[in-house]
Amino acid sequence: MAEVGDALNRYETELEEVERTWKNYREIVKRLLNSWIIDKPKILSRLSELEGLLQKYQDELKELNIRYELGLMSEEELRKSIESIEKEMQKLNEHVEELRQRLTNIERLCLMHAFQARLPFTGASIREIKEKISRLEELKRQGRLLDEVYVKIKRELEDQLRILEEKVSEIQGQSASISTGEEEKTS
Repeated sequence: MAEVGDALNRYETELEEVERTWKNYREIVKRLLNSWIIDKPKILSRLSELEGLLQKYQDELKELNIRYELGLMSEEELRKSIESIEKEMQKLNEHVEELRQRLTNIERLCLMHAFQARLPFTGASIREIKEKISRLEELKRQGRLLDEVYVKIKRELEDQLRILEEKVSEIQGQSASISTGEEEKTS
């Protein structure tokens, strides 16, 4: 009898530890998500500024070519200026791409942990994201969006949709395997 009592005590103690760990995990994820919601717009704003700088460089390249065509600069000056700007653009492009990748990865991990902790994060369901994509496409058809803006927002929405669909599929798979395991035990 004591053996059974000891085993039950051990499981109760371990389950209490699991509950404490789960609560701590949820609190950490909640703090992280609240912080991300505040910081993400700042990061997106900075990314937008960098993309604006890339556009400024593009405009400078066009201006240089016009200056050359008008005879306001030599071919050598044009070549050196273009080389210098393209070098800066290359560095900036690499930096912007790295920031985009990091942003996408952080967003994916935030969604994953929010989902795992059963915490609301985006407030958007699969159906809502699909509706947003439809509205975005309608705005594009109406000519109210630039191509770059359309592509960027659509990519973000599709990434969110893909992540949510993967998580739902993963959870459904886990639920199915749990219920199958329970059915096998009762057979």
